[in-house]
Amino acid sequence: MVIFALNFTQAEARAGVRGLPRRAYTGAMRTAWKKIRYRLEWLGLKAAMKFVPLLSRKPCYQLALLLGSPGAMLDGRGRRVALSNLRVPFGGTRRTSESGEELRGQI
Repeated sequence: MVIFALNFTQAEARAGVRGLPRRAYTGAMRTAWKKIRYRLEWLGLKAAMKFVPLLSRKPCYQLALLLGSPGAMLDGRGRRVALSNLRVPFGGTRRTSESGEELRGQI
């Protein structure tokens, strides 16, 4: 009698016949990246808390536009969520381009 031991990782077991999962990094890598990301976000927030109060209203507004526009374009998932949230109160009465313009005005 021959018994085979199958050693599958959890990701391979979930992937099954389809092949490897899309993510090639491990949980430890993800944890390390989150730690770095949170540290950078914290440093950015601390810098903003020192720098933004020194600005008058117009430069503060221009800085918000400068940083917010690329952020809104790069955050595709957040943009989709925001557009779907706008569809709830307005229904299908507005076109996507109009909703996008309104969204840019709100962000």
